[in-house]
Amino acid sequence: IPITILYQVMVEYRSLPPTGKQEATEAEELSMLSFGGSVDDAVKYGALASLYDHHAKYVMEICSVRGRRYKFDLMDATLSDGRVPHLEIPGDPPFVKSLCVTVTEHPFQDSLTRLSLTLDGNLRRGKNLDGLPRMHVYARKLEECFLIWLKPTSVLALPSRQSLLVNSELAGNVFVNGRYMTTWGEDSKIGTHVKALFGMDLHSIPVWHGRIVDYDLLKKEYANLWQEILIDARLIGLNLANILLYRLIYGKNADDGYDDEDPDVNNDCLESQVMSSTKYDPVGICAKALATRFSLEFGKSSFPCLQHEVESVKRFLGHRLPVVVPSRLISVLRRGGYFDLKRTHDELWFFLDSNHRPANTPAQNELLQNACRLLESFTDEPVLPAHIIFVKLDEDPDPEKHNNLCRYHDELKQFYLNETLMTSTPFWVAHAISQAHPEGDLERKFLMQTVGTQ
Repeated sequence: IPITILYQVMVEYRSLPPTGKQEATEAEELSMLSFGGSVDDAVKYGALASLYDHHAKYVMEICSVRGRRYKFDLMDATLSDGRVPHLEIPGDPPFVKSLCVTVTEHPFQDSLTRLSLTLDGNLRRGKNLDGLPRMHVYARKLEECFLIWLKPTSVLALPSRQSLLVNSELAGNVFVNGRYMTTWGEDSKIGTHVKALFGMDLHSIPVWHGRIVDYDLLKKEYANLWQEILIDARLIGLNLANILLYRLIYGKNADDGYDDEDPDVNNDCLESQVMSSTKYDPVGICAKALATRFSLEFGKSSFPCLQHEVESVKRFLGHRLPVVVPSRLISVLRRGGYFDLKRTHDELWFFLDSNHRPANTPAQNELLQNACRLLESFTDEPVLPAHIIFVKLDEDPDPEKHNNLCRYHDELKQFYLNETLMTSTPFWVAHAISQAHPEGDLERKFLMQTVGTQ
């Protein structure tokens, strides 16, 4: 039966030029050994899986620019000077074999170090194999390292040609050129415990010895991936913006149903970080696209807020429907046009000069004067018609029901009165002003003295 090659890899990198010193040669040997301790997980899994095949071949050969050839396998052996190297692994699992190297000469070829990996040899005699897992364990781990074997649901972004992995079970998985590298939020080397809601397959990320070396660049590329997807008209039918919105709100897809334990949505996530940041999304493309999707999903009158803000939204923005969402979505929607409660309220009432005007007819002046006379005996400082401005609120069809009749601006000392009151009586104008007056009990005093006379 011919030898079976279960796994092969070729790596090239530049080495230091030869110095001719014996110390440098020994240092190079030791550096080759240290490389064995950082071999990619997929290489290790492939080596361990091949131990079950008597006809498997798995050898690592390194040709350095110093003219030496280093040959690794997983059997106990010695260095060229007789020393026995060992791979230090906590707990010493029975299925882990010691690393060895043999050194031979080879001709110079350019200035690149070339690595090629295969495996051969049997297990060392006397090795306790009771703890060796079944064949499928490492075979499955090896399959999980390559995207081509997983066959996920992916979306290709243009023009970068990088892919978004939609499957929930691949959330956070980072692939580079189809090769698994790490899981975002579970890798201590990243320095963050924030999870990601989708997986990704990138090709513009530098990798060194199976590790991503620039995670900040990864975040930039991931943000760019989402920007290309959300503005691509070809992908509208996939409804990716809606999938992203639901995962941000509920931690799962809309059709996933109810579980005994719902996902924790109070923690931040990678998508929220890159979409709410001017560093990774300078223009706010993702935020604006997500805000548009939120409006279509929950209605134009919806207002995203936290749980403790619901009553305040009902009080100050009665015409808006409060929708409780996690803070990780709020931070994105703030960039997309959904501002906080105070700014939304102030823009509605105070900031749009085109919607403001003073009383400009004799009937309107008389209405305000009569309303101010009704209030003059209840306030320390009189309310003057000059302090009252009419406001046009087109987005609220029923201001009386929503308590959108009057507001008071503390700094300008002005009352902003809904123009729908222009056709009402002085009593109702005075009542609306008493509700918004900074003296908190003015409405109670006014009603107690006047309600019986009206």
